[in-house]
Amino acid sequence: MEVAERHDIGALIGPDTVLVTLFDVRKKLAAITREAVVQASNLEIYYISEACDSTPLIVIAPQRLVGPMSAIGDSVFTNNSTTEQQRELRSVRSQSLSDPGACRVLDAPIVAWTGEFEEFSIADVGLVGPFIVE
Repeated sequence: MEVAERHDIGALIGPDTVLVTLFDVRKKLAAITREAVVQASNLEIYYISEACDSTPLIVIAPQRLVGPMSAIGDSVFTNNSTTEQQRELRSVRSQSLSDPGACRVLDAPIVAWTGEFEEFSIADVGLVGPFIVE
């Protein structure tokens, strides 16, 4: 019987929340069960342009030491905490497993704290289950 290789993905800091370290040593929170990464149904990606053709952004709680990651399919999405700032947002796109969604212009621009959108493979982040909690 072959034994799967085990990797420590991070400290369990809640019933289903693990503190993950990315390649550049930034910390992120990932929701997992014993079997798999918890999947989000969708994620809102914002833009300062009306055509969804500027830098993709995620609305965040400002100045948090650790930000969350959301998994959709085989990818995890998060913000780059080094790019946090208030921006005026003019459009949004809803990212889901089945569809990247259409660009929608907001009724009125909103000002929000944002960080630049990042996408990683679940495997690259080390979040391939099943997981063993120790």
